[in-house]
Amino acid sequence: MSLTSLDFASDFASSSLPTKATFSTGMRNAESDLLIKGPIHGDVEVFLRNEPFVNIMSEDADDRPPVIKLQNESKDRSLGSLAHILGPLVGFLAPVLIYATYNGDDEFLKSHIREATNASLTFLIAAIVHSFLFVILIGCLTFPVHWLMYIIWAINANSALNAGQEYNYPLTIRFIS
Repeated sequence: MSLTSLDFASDFASSSLPTKATFSTGMRNAESDLLIKGPIHGDVEVFLRNEPFVNIMSEDADDRPPVIKLQNESKDRSLGSLAHILGPLVGFLAPVLIYATYNGDDEFLKSHIREATNASLTFLIAAIVHSFLFVILIGCLTFPVHWLMYIIWAINANSALNAGQEYNYPLTIRFIS
């Protein structure tokens, strides 16, 4: 079976995933890094990286189809994850401090930190509104619901960060643009 005849289109047809992949034939000791040229659509062009692909055949090779494991070749995004997750847990101060101290050149990460900061500042204003609503007893219902939604949005934003996608929190005022 040649590498270009493998059918990857069904799994990754509209994928914008990273281009580094590990190819495994299911046979013992038959792994090699591959480069996939362009987005994965229809006929896939697969190119070997650095070393030739060695087909090691053995009598105990199984007939399972080949597997591609995609790996993210991104920079460290832990500050973005901290900004997203710490916002609903400890308040607005964590994302604001992370945004104020981040001086890297990764615009994607900076946009996520900025979005987490905007969401935490918006939630701070909403918490003040919820405190006024406590007077008429509806705030005891609106605050927990809003806080739970903020946690869900933060988890979605963190997942988008790890997937390499942009994310905008719903119902958020853009203080920092």
